Amino acid sequence: MKLKLPVLLLFLVTISCNNEAEKQNSQIDEIITALNFDNVIGSIQQTVSVQLSSLQNAVGERVYDGMQSAAHKAYSKDSLKVNFRKFLLTKADSLDVNSFLKWLRSPLYLKIDKAESRQLTEKDYNNILELNSKYKNDSTLSTRILYIKSALRREETELTADAYASTFRALIEANRRFVDQMHKIKESDVDFIVDTERKKFINDMYDRALVEKLYRYADLSDQELMQITDFKHSSTGKTATLFIHRAILYTVKKANLDFLYRVSRISA
Repeated sequence: MKLKLPVLLLFLVTISCNNEAEKQNSQIDEIITALNFDNVIGSIQQTVSVQLSSLQNAVGERVYDGMQSAAHKAYSKDSLKVNFRKFLLTKADSLDVNSFLKWLRSPLYLKIDKAESRQLTEKDYNNILELNSKYKNDSTLSTRILYIKSALRREETELTADAYASTFRALIEANRRFVDQMHKIKESDVDFIVDTERKKFINDMYDRALVEKLYRYADLSDQELMQITDFKHSSTGKTATLFIHRAILYTVKKANLDFLYRVSRISA
């Protein structure tokens, strides 16, 4: 009997671990269901498709074909779900709304890899440095600029800074279209995305208190939102403030915040 006791304990521990894993997987399935994840995947794939199209004229046919193939694999339904599950599992003990929303809304830029590297002139390089300074607090653009600066160290075919600039604009436009499907953003609001003041909201919108506040605001109309002090007074202006906050209301609402809090065991 003494010999069997350790085996029994190991068996019980194994059952406990399996039950915990099943519970965890069940919770992840519930999150995916709550997010209507199939629709999210569809929106992501559409955004990537638009971004790829915007790059077609800026890169050679060989590079473009390679990018299409890589994007198809990376942004397939199965790949996105697998990566989403991995994210939740690795963050199971410390998952919070901040990291979750950052993951869900992470920039969908296409990296400039070795196959796309280009040699720019000194003038082009200075233009890139200027862009880097201007957008250093914008994670989407600054990360993309880092890849451009990295490409400067390699010599292949020629691509001017103008082509890169048009790519930036195309990415911004693609992101606007992605959000526009849900929020009917005005054409003029596109300019606010590249406003350097945007960084303040990018930093603020992941603050837990603000996320909770936005969750309560999600069902209000634009007119009602504009009556709230947070939306009325801003150094960036009413339209920009409304646009940027509106852009994440859909995500916050779809994320089923109360459920995420419960699953994530976030302390009060």
